[in-house]
Amino acid sequence: MGELVHLALRVGYLGDAFHGSQIQPDVITV
Repeated sequence: MGELVHLALRVGYLGDAFHGSQIQPDVITV
């Protein structure tokens, strides 16, 4: 169970970081 929780947190964190990375560079570039 612990591994599943860590995996879910990693996926959620990576998804959030990916979205932030996608938005930030866009704003900075513009």
